[in-house]
Amino acid sequence: MADQPIPQETTKDPERVQTSNGTIWSLRAATRGGAGLYAPVEVRECPRLVMATLAELAEHGVKAVAA
Repeated sequence: MADQPIPQETTKDPERVQTSNGTIWSLRAATRGGAGLYAPVEVRECPRLVMATLAELAEHGVKAVAA
């Protein structure tokens, strides 16, 4: 799954975030409840099963970054 824009009405989560270890994560999908699902930008295809939510990434320290 390549980086594809997520409709803004689907989730309010930022498009990209960076964890404290320097990894940049991009928004790839959203759950039915509207939580964004993220994968590292270096990973071209990532199954939803292994994507992380913003809450999960926040456990590692996270900040929004410019797209």
